[in-house]
Amino acid sequence: MTEVSGPVTGGAHGWPFSLPMFDLDAIGCVAEEYFLEGTATAYRAARGAELGIDGAWDVEPSRNAPFRTRMLVVRPRDAARFNGVVHVSWQNVTAGFEIGAPDEDLLTDGCAWVSVSAQRVGVEGMTGTERFALRGWDAERYGSLQHPGDDFSFDVYTQAARAIAASTLGGLEPRILVATGGSQSAMRLRTYANAVQPVERVFDAFWFSVDFGRGSVPDTTDLTAGAMGILPAVSVRIRGDLGVPAFVFNTETEAPSLFPVRQPDTDLLRLWEVAGTCHTGGIASQGELMAPLVSRDGIEFGLGGTNAGALMPEDPNVLSFMPARRAATHHFHRWITGGPPPPVQDRIEFDDADPPTIRRDRFGNALGGIRLPDFDVPTGVHTGTRDGDILASLIGSSRPFTAEQLSELYPDRESYLARWHAALDRGVEAGFILDDDAPAMKALADESAALVFPK
Repeated sequence: MTEVSGPVTGGAHGWPFSLPMFDLDAIGCVAEEYFLEGTATAYRAARGAELGIDGAWDVEPSRNAPFRTRMLVVRPRDAARFNGVVHVSWQNVTAGFEIGAPDEDLLTDGCAWVSVSAQRVGVEGMTGTERFALRGWDAERYGSLQHPGDDFSFDVYTQAARAIAASTLGGLEPRILVATGGSQSAMRLRTYANAVQPVERVFDAFWFSVDFGRGSVPDTTDLTAGAMGILPAVSVRIRGDLGVPAFVFNTETEAPSLFPVRQPDTDLLRLWEVAGTCHTGGIASQGELMAPLVSRDGIEFGLGGTNAGALMPEDPNVLSFMPARRAATHHFHRWITGGPPPPVQDRIEFDDADPPTIRRDRFGNALGGIRLPDFDVPTGVHTGTRDGDILASLIGSSRPFTAEQLSELYPDRESYLARWHAALDRGVEAGFILDDDAPAMKALADESAALVFPK
């Protein structure tokens, strides 16, 4: 029996960890935290079954353990604004504490967002990060939490999702539960989709972002964690009989890892790959993407924090994938609420080498994929990979063209802008840029062109 308590108040800080930084009142939303406790089940491969690359994983319960964790619910205050869609976020713990906050646009559109502290590191941290995990950050508020280990995370996530409708939405009635996860959380979510969703049937759709095409091993009793506390994972497709819509939104960074298990688009599966962009979204969008990593105590974490100089190369990627992600989110929501599937997009191109490598033009820019105007009409080389170094690839690289290269491509500012605007129009027509975003993008391009092509 799962017990839910809350809304939780008090604590040393007086607010929940990972509370959104933007003004919730201004958009008519409220944030409430709940504690969730009960007995969780761990899974293992069923007798005689293999964790195959096709994703058709058959698992069985292996053992049980008590748990007590938390959920942060951000929802419209007024029931009339709620569209019935709830995004259930598997919080990312790669940094040694939880990362993840809702997009403001998501809430403005009427969705609710629920974060689930599904993994042990989020609750307790790992060596060196204990003070940033929940129990260390606010022992007064979170000291009672306990987590038996990540093998139990899948059932914790299931129980949290089931609890949402029962008692955490302030009377709002959800119609569609979306399982969401990015990066390491996408890895956990692939396993969940392949092994647990067919049994529990809790979610109505899946959203995978910056997904490397790998799934975590459900039973790790005989395994040892590697770098950054991450346990081994295997390359795996999303099972073909998942039966609900699944969207994978990726950058160039994840493309080489995903390529061996890359699947064709179907009526229930879409993959978008944004060429020239990187896992963290580019320095140009860092303020938007990294804001959730800054606590209200003024402590900065992660790639956007005070240690950024030690983590970043001298030329990190400056391209933002946000226009394409906003378009993807728009199409995804229309799809899961009864509309048509999102438009099919070009994939990043690979050669036939071993291992397969991204095909590039004479400058070094990737061929194929979704090509936002700043990449389709480039003023430099932008990549999401770095010589096989996965950590460096997370922030990619950018290098401006020389004056000679620019003059070869674009005789003057007007010719550059003409091509740029044509690329924007193609993006709108193809559906990976929203019509509403086009005017602001054009204005920014005009400003940037004045700097690149001074008269």
